Amino acid sequence: MLSGLSKLLDKAFILGFFLPALLGFTGFLAANADIPAFCELLNKATSDSEKVGGLFYFVIVVWVLSLILLVLNNWFYQVLEGYKWPFDREAWKREQRNRRKRQLDLIDRLRTELDTANSTIERLKDSKESAEYRTAESNRTTVRARLYRTQEQNARDFPRYENLVLSTAFGNTLRAFEGYSSEVYKVDSIFVWPRLLAVIPKDYQAAIADARAPVDFLVGLVVLGTFTFIFTLVRAIDMWLVEGLAGNCLLADLLRNAAIAAAIAAIAYRLAILAARSWGDVVKAAFDLYLPALAEQLGFVLPTSQAAQRKFWAAWNMQFRFHAPANTTGWTRVKPATPPVATQADGDETDAAGESDELRGG
Repeated sequence: MLSGLSKLLDKAFILGFFLPALLGFTGFLAANADIPAFCELLNKATSDSEKVGGLFYFVIVVWVLSLILLVLNNWFYQVLEGYKWPFDREAWKREQRNRRKRQLDLIDRLRTELDTANSTIERLKDSKESAEYRTAESNRTTVRARLYRTQEQNARDFPRYENLVLSTAFGNTLRAFEGYSSEVYKVDSIFVWPRLLAVIPKDYQAAIADARAPVDFLVGLVVLGTFTFIFTLVRAIDMWLVEGLAGNCLLADLLRNAAIAAAIAAIAYRLAILAARSWGDVVKAAFDLYLPALAEQLGFVLPTSQAAQRKFWAAWNMQFRFHAPANTTGWTRVKPATPPVATQADGDETDAAGESDELRGG
């Protein structure tokens, strides 16, 4: 129980869930401070007269909200990725596919330009001191840098195959790095990841958690900012329908606060995409570094050739995903470690140690 409690006090939890709950709840109260209960709670947390008691209740509410964010974190991710309503729109998915296609078309065009630049440089190789050659070489450097940059962006922004494209940019960023292990090693990351975690050292697990925490933080801000926007906007619309627009300062304040909340949610969403790219780099590195250790933990030596490794992991992937036992014929098993053979000197040292313990009453 104490170990579980410590996880609710670690850096990843504080940054990923408690801090967005604190900021989001404070912003929600401030945006709707005209409601007496909200104003009273906000004043209790900030006033000097009731500082200790008010702050205690305020922190309790924030702590409970952070736990709710933790429990619903997976569901929030699925919504923002486009698996669930309201973002599972086919029209949005088509737009994401078109955006991916534009990137791929640009890559093809840059490759053509690079080939043309290479041909020009080859044609002018006998006149390397000419201005035309230097211009062609500079152009090739520019085109090649842009090509590599666009290829890297495409690999981070979208999955390799069109049928895997989701309806949101956030979802495609996550799916891009989730598909890395399958494309390179024939390993389905969803089913292999729990097993891989068992062989990843604690310090690297901490690095993964640290890389994910900013994404959780920004997702929490998106959720709470969106909730504040909807709540405040509904109140503004209700006030407009009841009282009209003329001379209502509170209505203007509510509309302004709703706009600020929407802007915060939109900015947090864009930043979440950037943070997810960095998180994905750490996750991809985990497969590169620790798949051999997983193979050894499964009892086999990982083959040396890339083709054989892909066959090896494809077989395990079938077992992990479909419960179909892997065919281990032809694989080299890990030799069990043999205990060291005790020598006569070791025996003498052991006897001496035993006598010494007896002398001390051990």
